Amino acid sequence: MNNYLVARSFNVLYIWIDTILLLAFVCILTRLRRWAALVVGLLGGVLYFVVDVLLGTRTVIGMSIVPLEFWLSFSYGITNMAWMWLWFDEPDNRWEWSILFPTGWLTSALVSQGFGGAFHSVHIARHVSSYHGIMVVFALAGYGWLAIHNLRHPDERYSIRSALTIGIGIQFTWEAVLMISGIRPLTWRPLVIDSLIETNLGAPFMLLIVNAWRVRHPKGSLVPLPAPDHRRHSAEPCEGSEADLQVCYRYLAITSLYGN
Repeated sequence: MNNYLVARSFNVLYIWIDTILLLAFVCILTRLRRWAALVVGLLGGVLYFVVDVLLGTRTVIGMSIVPLEFWLSFSYGITNMAWMWLWFDEPDNRWEWSILFPTGWLTSALVSQGFGGAFHSVHIARHVSSYHGIMVVFALAGYGWLAIHNLRHPDERYSIRSALTIGIGIQFTWEAVLMISGIRPLTWRPLVIDSLIETNLGAPFMLLIVNAWRVRHPKGSLVPLPAPDHRRHSAEPCEGSEADLQVCYRYLAITSLYGN
């Protein structure tokens, strides 16, 4: 039960399409100035790569393992972590961001399966065993902390439902895409067990990180706010209290972006 094999088979066109879409997503984050999400995604790619190398549980046929590990780690590391960050950081835009990832994964999977017959195949497999126990401990620690905090501070609650939704939803989505497209054999264990444990273990910690980030960097504009000048005179456009100044400067910053 705790030691099973997860596998996938695809052609090299899948890697090329996925890489193009991944670069397009990075360009979107850059163009929209979502720097925090971009940095978190890149760090996620590095983390995934280091963990995969240290675990050494994956076998590869048809391609050198190092470039395969690098592509796979950054593909899922960037998308998983950036999606999770944006889910917590931009609740009003959750579904706009969330539609990008499943459609991108479906596109790379189905197009490569339909038109990649001329490309050679790659087969990878990974044994899932004892490291799931370590992951469960991290998940318990994260969600346990959120639950205890909510019980002790009912007026300052963290949304455990939101964390579970994105934590389970991310991995469930791409596991389902792999199975729908035929890249991964249809089996319940990766779809259920991996979705409950793997990406989900990071959700409570990401929620805490985003909240801590927003305490230091309040939302309001996509550009740095100018420091208020207390030596200003009445002809300047922004006047009032410190809070009024911040709102005014946010408005000016946004209109300077879109009004010219």
